[in-house]
Amino acid sequence: MTTMQKAQLVATLEGCENALGEIVYWNVRNVQIQRQQLIVLLESVGLPGSFAREHSYLSAFKRALKFMEENRIIRPVEENAGIMVYQFTAESKAEDDMVLEYNREATITINKSDYRKDRNFRAAIQGPDDICNRLAELFEDEKTKFRSSDITRLIQRIFSSHADIVCLRQQGGVYYVPAVFHDLVVKVSSLVSQLGNSTLEHLPIPNVDSTRQAVRGGLVEEIGAVMKKLDEDIEKVKAGDDEATERWTLHRTQQVAALRDRVARYAEVLGDRDTERFQTSFAALEKAITNPRVLNL
Repeated sequence: MTTMQKAQLVATLEGCENALGEIVYWNVRNVQIQRQQLIVLLESVGLPGSFAREHSYLSAFKRALKFMEENRIIRPVEENAGIMVYQFTAESKAEDDMVLEYNREATITINKSDYRKDRNFRAAIQGPDDICNRLAELFEDEKTKFRSSDITRLIQRIFSSHADIVCLRQQGGVYYVPAVFHDLVVKVSSLVSQLGNSTLEHLPIPNVDSTRQAVRGGLVEEIGAVMKKLDEDIEKVKAGDDEATERWTLHRTQQVAALRDRVARYAEVLGDRDTERFQTSFAALEKAITNPRVLNL
């Protein structure tokens, strides 16, 4: 679709007073931005800077390892509650260039307890200085660096927490956003456009049977997946493979409540039959979650 065709389509649909919502899709490419810069961009478009959360230490560590894998193989040797041990193995060609040779380069140990206490990653690593220094440098950089995949997850998190989107493709990538969240779509689109080489497109769609059926199909699939997982969790408890603690029960009861809210919000799209069917299923799920269980002794 050309830019002119898109503009004409948007102008036509925006003139429709009975718009169902918007189709949203994005393309995020070659993004590298530090957390503080991202916070500034989020706040400049009216979104909370808290969405730019610092990566967990484990995620930052694994990212740092990936950057050190050139001409070497890095593999975990041991991990427990207190430490992680990794071996660095250098890979090189033999003199005849027909054989690869592997030589153990180093073994490093990360003391997880020390890092949790002092938050000093370099001090928590033991091993050759050159490797440990480089690993610590990369770790600190990766903790606050957001790449394209991080931005994609950020967009999904914004829409999931501040709106109620429905995925319209099994492979993902195309979403429906109700018309009431149009202002949020505009904010996110503005954010993405400032990241460079990235766009978030959004097209209004009319409230007609074909679009309602498309949204309904995606919604039914999403709700069904959550219900299936809840059923599996309940069966694990019945089989004695899991325990229905107070926390377990509360979390799953909240999940059912969230599903009820979604069905109520999309009642017009779902129709009376689907709405009633879901509400009946939710009542059965709540009963199964809160029903007293006999200990399997």
